[in-house]
Amino acid sequence: MSFANGVKDTPQNTAPHIDEAAVSSVDSAAQTPVDVRGPGLVQVYTGDGKGKTTAALGLALRAAGHGYKVFIFQFLKGGQYTGELKSINMVLHPLIKIEQFGTGCIKTSKQVKISAYNGKSGLCPRNYTAERDVLNCGACRYCFLIHDEDYVRTRKAIKMFREFAASGSYDIIILDELTHAINKGLVSAEEVVDIIKSRKKGVEIVITGRDAPPELLEIADLVTEMHEVKHPWKKGVPARKGIEY
Repeated sequence: MSFANGVKDTPQNTAPHIDEAAVSSVDSAAQTPVDVRGPGLVQVYTGDGKGKTTAALGLALRAAGHGYKVFIFQFLKGGQYTGELKSINMVLHPLIKIEQFGTGCIKTSKQVKISAYNGKSGLCPRNYTAERDVLNCGACRYCFLIHDEDYVRTRKAIKMFREFAASGSYDIIILDELTHAINKGLVSAEEVVDIIKSRKKGVEIVITGRDAPPELLEIADLVTEMHEVKHPWKKGVPARKGIEY
């Protein structure tokens, strides 16, 4: 089956990206017992499709409506212009708190050229030579490069995560883009699993990011893999303010 523009949808018999058998074989007794009427489970949103962070933010909004306290860690993100950062700090604080643990956007540095780091990163899909301040968010992926200070920022975040999880000071802890921090060697999956297993009863953990490691899939109670079928960026549509950021 194909769409009108020639983009094919995903065949029904396509094998899943995640080994569902391996995930389902986890010993359920190892999971933290919870009150099924409220928070206390582990959720993972992964895959190459759009919507992982969006799903977690929607969950936070819903939880706040019921009076639950939410803390959002954003790993490898430092853009102060994102809509979630603004709306949470202006309207939803203190029920929802959010903190970024990544390098600030290159937009804040004048006269910095994309070509200065394009070849080094291996992540930038285009050879930009324009100054960053005329580019749209999501174009260069500068924020997902690893900088020396990212190690320090990640360690700070993990220390806070351990404290919040153990104390139960927040009902829901969202670890946005944690999988990137793990896959880039900033923190080990084993350390994250240890914190999750030792958390206080009733604390919900939500993890987002591509390529979630097996250790996280195994400990999770819910795993959703978002698969890209179509995306407007393939037609040249840049990330849109209020939609993608």
